[in-house]
Amino acid sequence: MDFKYNVFAVFVFVSFIIVAHILAIDSYDWCEHTISELAAQNYKDRLVMKSGFILFGGILFLGVLRKLLNKQSDFIAELSIVFYALAVFVSGLYSTKPFIRGLHYSESEALVHSIAATVAGTSFCMALLIFSIKDNKRRFVHALFFVFATICSALFMISEQNLGLIQKIMYLGSFIWLVLFYNTNSKQRVLIFILLCG
Repeated sequence: MDFKYNVFAVFVFVSFIIVAHILAIDSYDWCEHTISELAAQNYKDRLVMKSGFILFGGILFLGVLRKLLNKQSDFIAELSIVFYALAVFVSGLYSTKPFIRGLHYSESEALVHSIAATVAGTSFCMALLIFSIKDNKRRFVHALFFVFATICSALFMISEQNLGLIQKIMYLGSFIWLVLFYNTNSKQRVLIFILLCG
């Protein structure tokens, strides 16, 4: 079986998210605060989550690049995943503003992070849309995840409460798609599902 860079990238990212939440200070509210805020400027354990973003984006990018160079996939379909991976990588390099009031931070760095996060979300939705058009076998599944991601993104932009919860639900959906429906066939999906449940 080929190396499943998408599964490995998600496994690494989820591991860092779990560790970052374990190390989170008491004032971090997982319903209100985002995962990005665990990598916020001047946050004491920010390197944990920054590393998670950088490794996830880097692994995913290199995996897609290898696949494209070997001409193993449709260029247009994979291009949005390339942009998604690079945007997540950049969002790890540049941090959001602190969720703790009174801490000094760079507004320009926070702006770059915000732009990168927006590009990541948009690119991921575009990937789902393109896959729903190009993949005849799983068109309905890709379309379903596209609707899910679009609704979650809209809620995240208009909501004033529970932003952390909305983002984590959105991340969960993206991880499920990346692991089970991107770069896998039906036999591999069954094997991955058994491993996750077992």
